Amino acid sequence: MTINILFALSTLTAGIIMMVIAFNTSSMPAKSLVVQNASLFKAVAAFMIVSGSYSSVNEILKSEKAKVEWNDEDKLGMIKNCIKDSGPTAQKYPKLTAQYCACYIENMTKKVKKDALMLTLKKSIEDQIEFQYPYIKDCLDELNREIERIEATEKE
Repeated sequence: MTINILFALSTLTAGIIMMVIAFNTSSMPAKSLVVQNASLFKAVAAFMIVSGSYSSVNEILKSEKAKVEWNDEDKLGMIKNCIKDSGPTAQKYPKLTAQYCACYIENMTKKVKKDALMLTLKKSIEDQIEFQYPYIKDCLDELNREIERIEATEKE
């Protein structure tokens, strides 16, 4: 992203410089390339200004969008952390734990913006649990039902 925005800004800057040169042709010799092609220089400069401006704004909007929208990489990382944080349950019931984590992360990412969760993660663990519980609840209930079913089957 940084390279893209730098390129966009350099295009914008070059366009502005070309435009200034094209409009200051009165101090140049009449036979100079710029004077003879002033209209072309102005058109190219205008294109570069529009292109650089559009690209700059587009890159800024992309970075803002990345702050609030979840991508697949975010979700996979959160699922892996959830599984890792599930400790003994993940060791004893790896498939169920993976299903629980995928359910929880999917529920949360559908309803919570990325930046809202990031702000919550800076709070106390109690606040984090309170914030995340509505998205965990149904998935956790399903996980517990499945564990109870498996354990009941094993006792028979």
